[in-house]
Amino acid sequence: MPPHIDINNYIVVNDGRYYSRDHVWIMEIDRNVFRIGITDYAAKMLEEIVFIQLPSVNMLIRRGDPIAVLESVKTIAEVISPISGEILKINERLIIEPELINLNPYNDGWIAEIKGEDNPPLREMMTATSYSNYIKRLLSVEGILTDK
Repeated sequence: MPPHIDINNYIVVNDGRYYSRDHVWIMEIDRNVFRIGITDYAAKMLEEIVFIQLPSVNMLIRRGDPIAVLESVKTIAEVISPISGEILKINERLIIEPELINLNPYNDGWIAEIKGEDNPPLREMMTATSYSNYIKRLLSVEGILTDK
């Protein structure tokens, strides 16, 4: 497992990925092939995920489009794609075990693999360190994290 940043023994942010303000992570697993999922923060805020609507394989998506819909005991949320491309693979285990997203969002709980465009806009996304600082600010505003 890659190194990670632990925020107040509450939220984990894994290195080796890029993060969006929409709490989606992306990791290049092969040349221009990216694995996408939601962050630990998003999974904790959604609470218990009970259903996922996954995209179709071979579906073309554009950056900013929803690639999945998550239903939790608390709410329904769209997962927004940080890149444009074609869906190569989906995590079919999530159909039967959507709780994998809550249990392990960075490994077993990944959502889809996308063949991305050349030079995807990863520079516009946050590193693990910058995302963890972003989460610390959010948790402070929410009153969950009181020490910096």
